[in-house]
Amino acid sequence: MSMILIFNYSFNVYNLIPLAIILGLGTNFSYFYLHSEDEDRVINLLGITLLMLTTLSALSILIFSSAQVFRGIGLAIACGLICSYVLTGIIPQLLNKDEIKNKFSPSFFKTFKR
Repeated sequence: MSMILIFNYSFNVYNLIPLAIILGLGTNFSYFYLHSEDEDRVINLLGITLLMLTTLSALSILIFSSAQVFRGIGLAIACGLICSYVLTGIIPQLLNKDEIKNKFSPSFFKTFKR
């Protein structure tokens, strides 16, 4: 969201739309990468890269819109997707990957079923 202010776009309620999209995609990237096995890591990273590039090409086209609101949304999505993609590989390495994987494994969520 700070990229909107850096490029001198006005911050409004429409800029919250990319925030929800970026948080959802960043969570998806991280969960998919974190729960991949070590031998499948390269294939999963290729899938995440392809997902990021297709989403980036589809949604960041708003940067070329004539309306300033849509340009701000496209800018926020483009910068946010790139940041979430970079952080997908960095955050699990900084944290203890096995500890996070055990905390949020599917068996953890089965304890909440009735």
